Amino acid sequence: MTDRLNNVSRPSRRPTAAARLIDDIDALGTLTLLEVARMARLSAAQLEACRNGIRPLDHDEQLRLAAVAASLSPTLERRARALFAQAQAALRMNASLVQQHLTYPKEHFR
Repeated sequence: MTDRLNNVSRPSRRPTAAARLIDDIDALGTLTLLEVARMARLSAAQLEACRNGIRPLDHDEQLRLAAVAASLSPTLERRARALFAQAQAALRMNASLVQQHLTYPKEHFR
């Protein structure tokens, strides 16, 4: 977010789903954030900015991060799937494939 008076970026108060997933990936300790960023075709700076609440990831970036996270560990799979579904729904809404939540096609998850 940008503060209009001082034109300074300040972290958001509540971390995004992607930021929480990045924290979980880092807590695993199996890969560095730079390695995860490369796998998701992102920069480490993008992941850090998202994690710190400076700039959220775009929906396409969220999809790539979620795909990588789901492949890293079974413990991350649930949160990764939730982020993937959230980003997918946002893309569909933005593409006007769905006008409102009532017309959203129901999907059955296993």
